[in-house]
Amino acid sequence: MKLKVPIAKSGKRERDVGIRIRAIPQLQKLTAKHRIAPDRSGSERRLAVLRKDRTSTLFVENELILVSPEIEVLEAIGQGLDARIVATHDITSILDGEKRSLYLRLIRIEASKYENPKIFHDIERMAPGAYAGIYEVSSPEAGATLRLATALHLGGRASIGINWVGQPFSLENEILIEGVLPSNAGFVNPFLLNYLNGTGAAAVGVTDAWHLMKAAGVLDGNNFATPPHQIVAGVADTGFWSGVDVTNPTLNGGPFDIPASAACTGGFECEWHGSNTAEAMAARLGNGKAVAGPAGPVVSQMILQNFEGYETWSLIGWIAGLGKTVVERPRVVSMSFGYSVPALFEWSTTPLDVAALSLESLGVLLVASSGNNGEDIDATYCPESSLASCYETERKLPCELTGVVCVGALRSNSTQRLAQSNFGTGTFGQGKDNDTVDIYAPGSGIFVGADPQFPGVPNDSVQSASGTSIAAPLAAGVAALITAVEPTLTPSQVTDLLLSLASTNENNLPEAAVPDNTVNRWLNASRPVQQALINSFSDTDFSPIVRIVDPMPGVFGTPVVDMGSPVTVTARAVDVEGGVPCCSIEWTIDGSVQTALSGPTVELTFDEDRNYTIGVTVTDQSGQIASDTLTVRARP
Repeated sequence: MKLKVPIAKSGKRERDVGIRIRAIPQLQKLTAKHRIAPDRSGSERRLAVLRKDRTSTLFVENELILVSPEIEVLEAIGQGLDARIVATHDITSILDGEKRSLYLRLIRIEASKYENPKIFHDIERMAPGAYAGIYEVSSPEAGATLRLATALHLGGRASIGINWVGQPFSLENEILIEGVLPSNAGFVNPFLLNYLNGTGAAAVGVTDAWHLMKAAGVLDGNNFATPPHQIVAGVADTGFWSGVDVTNPTLNGGPFDIPASAACTGGFECEWHGSNTAEAMAARLGNGKAVAGPAGPVVSQMILQNFEGYETWSLIGWIAGLGKTVVERPRVVSMSFGYSVPALFEWSTTPLDVAALSLESLGVLLVASSGNNGEDIDATYCPESSLASCYETERKLPCELTGVVCVGALRSNSTQRLAQSNFGTGTFGQGKDNDTVDIYAPGSGIFVGADPQFPGVPNDSVQSASGTSIAAPLAAGVAALITAVEPTLTPSQVTDLLLSLASTNENNLPEAAVPDNTVNRWLNASRPVQQALINSFSDTDFSPIVRIVDPMPGVFGTPVVDMGSPVTVTARAVDVEGGVPCCSIEWTIDGSVQTALSGPTVELTFDEDRNYTIGVTVTDQSGQIASDTLTVRARP
């Protein structure tokens, strides 16, 4: 994590004070929300707290993770520590640039029997000032575990991991709609939601992407993907209830209808966090609810992975399990939880890195929230003793894992960052992942379904949720659309389309909008989906499709308009090659061409008390045409 950056970027240099571990048993009271159940043998598993400056991170006090391509090395380390093997996994991953089989073990230790109290003095000699500061832990045993793990890491025989424990990111229900709009929630048109359509400030264009997919025949008449383009998607979280509004939900790791026991960051209760994020990603279309997820039309099965405790080892075990199955392997997975590891212990995240890297060959793309602390995840510290190098102060996981798409949140109907969203100031390239916040997505006022703890609330009610927890599944949903259009794409190719065709301040900032320099790029669905369609159907010239979408039909099917008053009429024209909007447009009234009218939106005035037939014809660049008509009734 060593960064070569100009001295000026890091601000003033702090005085180097060395590395000090200080045990403070009263550091944090661990409530029931933080408990980890004993293992099958009944052995106690204790949680500890590590605090550096204002950041606190939980870890299992008496466990370590070992990784090596040689199982004999792991056996030797375990025997030397008189450790008990708790669990084992093997995966195929990338190590030193080479694809190799790796063995992973979770061991339980008594660290105080083997610790080296001077280990951090050795680190100070090797990297003076690089990791200076006071590291507070919740018990002497926790400090011993950190010292022992560090000594094993410096020994270099195997990759050493600490079993860090995360929390779900807070998901704030800032506008509670449950019980307020139950009678008309089902009439909210998802195509009019500014965080999905192409007319909001961010012009996310999810609905445009759906239209493009329909024009290409990827979506059928019911707005659901045809079999070659249906995919399995997933959410790794906790707190899933059986009424979650996704197609064919399958829960691994526990039963439905068990609320999350882990409190969200900031102390927020979030008992159904998993259901909320799953619906933001892939809620079904056309089922009479005011909820729709970008991936709703393409997901044939939703794998919901219950992570009680959010342990590093649990994540590794889930990833290792994906390598053993083919039938239920999700192509895109959204994760809205995390933890922060101080730079001194950045090496201890290697086991999770190699596990995440193994997903590339499995065709699984991970998308993660950046977090809700309003912090720069690329913040650096520049020790006085090193005039040329600066170091990241901590590593945010899983956001900064290699290959993971890290997502920040935008304000409602805006290209500005949501204040509580973490951001990144690291260098980034168009379409490249550089362990910073890769992309931003709408993260305020996002509709999700009603939670089950509200008695008497109809199933078609909704609530409005905010935070990076809800932005990540929106971005994951768009990644799922790209994958469904061109199923042969690898995760890195999907990421490249998602990032390289995203919107930027330079090219897509709304008129009169003020650029937010902490937002490098934000989500756009229509451009990458269009490119994937062109790639996937390179030998096909699709005909355009057009539909008059305004005015909408009334109760009896025919819109009624006022005689003598201007009426706005809008047609939506879609062409796979030309995009949205597309094509040259010709308007007619009762079959007569209106040469004075042009563009997708026109104003018409009707002077007689009768029915009028409005017609629109579009022609794409290759001369193919499509038409639509709408009858309206003009009355005094």
